[in-house]
Amino acid sequence: MLMDGQKTSRKRKNNTILDYLPKKRIKNMLRRGMDKAMDLLYPRRCFICEEILEPWEYHKGVHQHCEKLILPIGDKVCAHCGAPVTGQKEYCIECSRVKEEAFAFTQGKSLYQYKGEIKETLYRFKYANRREYAKAFAHQAVARYGDWIKSCGIDMIIPVPMYAEKEKSRGYNQAAVFAAALALELGDLELAKYNLARRDKDTIPMKTLSKKERYNNLKSAFQISANVIECGKIALVVDDIYTTGATADALANGLRNAGIEKIFFLSICIGRGV
Repeated sequence: MLMDGQKTSRKRKNNTILDYLPKKRIKNMLRRGMDKAMDLLYPRRCFICEEILEPWEYHKGVHQHCEKLILPIGDKVCAHCGAPVTGQKEYCIECSRVKEEAFAFTQGKSLYQYKGEIKETLYRFKYANRREYAKAFAHQAVARYGDWIKSCGIDMIIPVPMYAEKEKSRGYNQAAVFAAALALELGDLELAKYNLARRDKDTIPMKTLSKKERYNNLKSAFQISANVIECGKIALVVDDIYTTGATADALANGLRNAGIEKIFFLSICIGRGV
């Protein structure tokens, strides 16, 4: 008990609202604040025509008239990869050739068909440092698939990794940029730490390869850290473009071998179907 006039050495802490918020939430608040500040300095541009957007168009990332130039994924899609299908088909041609128990990843979704003007958009996002497009892609992904992501019970987001030297030369990995924007937009999902999934093989460009050549090209390309299982058991792998599924399958197989129970896939564009 303190005598009259005696002062305590303890200092009372003046708590603020930040002291009661989770660190991740504080981090996301700071990032959102930084994004708003950057929007004032560098107004966002339409990912189709590259002209400046009005503030109320930021969430979509595209002008209303330019939106007509892209093909969003409809409701009739392959039950496995998410590619558009015709008629009453459950699976696209590629997925119908694979038995369900042999699928490497559980299910995939995409935002747009890889046709027309969106091809140039993805080229700029991938090679011309238009990393700001990721914000609009992430917003659209959550608006369209937010409920699906929650229903899947996903623990973490894993971007498809690039070969280290190639990423160093380009300056960034577009899949990782999209994954970071998606984690921020969702707010409650962890982005897997860098190097939990690595690409140790410098694979050759696959756009000119056959399906068999793509799979052979990706053999042993990915290395998964044993620590990945500590992040959770259900992963969402993200990439910019899904074509034949060779990359998704190769990475999903590596994650399964490391102990991940379910792998879902989300891409900005998908390039096949029927």
